[in-house]
Amino acid sequence: MKKILSIMLAVLLFCSIVPVGYADGISDNGTEKSQNEEAIQTRVEETDWFYRNNNGVIEKRLWSYTYGRWLTDWIPVEL
Repeated sequence: MKKILSIMLAVLLFCSIVPVGYADGISDNGTEKSQNEEAIQTRVEETDWFYRNNNGVIEKRLWSYTYGRWLTDWIPVEL
């Protein structure tokens, strides 16, 4: 009797642990909606101009903080 009771208890415990599948939400246009879709945000690339005086010629260069690289070569500034 103890053996049957322990087996039934084990089966009941196992059935309660098994993950349950739920239906995913559908957006208004009829396509499936991802759970991470709401967390995705587009952001603007952050850039800044750096200036230098190279033998009397003022030059500028564009740096991308987003990608960590130069986007342009040194460009002479026309006043």
